[in-house]
Amino acid sequence: SEEIILTGTTSQEGYSRWGDYSEMSVDPFDDMTFWYTGEYYNGSPKGTMITGIQFSEPDYPSNFFTTALSETEIQINWDLNSASDPVLLAWSFTEEFGDPADGMNYQAGDILPGGGTVLAVGDLTDFLHSGLTSNTEYFYKVWSNVNDNSEYSVGDPASQFTI
Repeated sequence: SEEIILTGTTSQEGYSRWGDYSEMSVDPFDDMTFWYTGEYYNGSPKGTMITGIQFSEPDYPSNFFTTALSETEIQINWDLNSASDPVLLAWSFTEEFGDPADGMNYQAGDILPGGGTVLAVGDLTDFLHSGLTSNTEYFYKVWSNVNDNSEYSVGDPASQFTI
């Protein structure tokens, strides 16, 4: 919804360089906050205003962790997000993962655009990845599937070596 950040009481006249020092940028820390700096004038003196606007990302699963059980098995656990949305779990031999495409329904074995293979989908909170190679690092990522399966959250990564 729209909100007024600052209500001015007058306008500046006679200067041709008004607004040269305005900027909007995305916060690199969370990619969800927009910072705006701008000039304002309420008589005298002029001022600079800084404000942040934050958009929320769909909740992703929490407490995501992995445990090596043997030379061929890794146990993967997580908690569903606050809305108990279903998840998509994927794995890879590298840290490179694509993101699931919004609106797509994936099944185990599907390849994500950009990398990663789907291990499981649904209302799960754990998965046993078996048939693995000993002393090998495996990378995982889990996403929540929100808004009636039309959108995926940001993924949460983890990795684990087999024994």
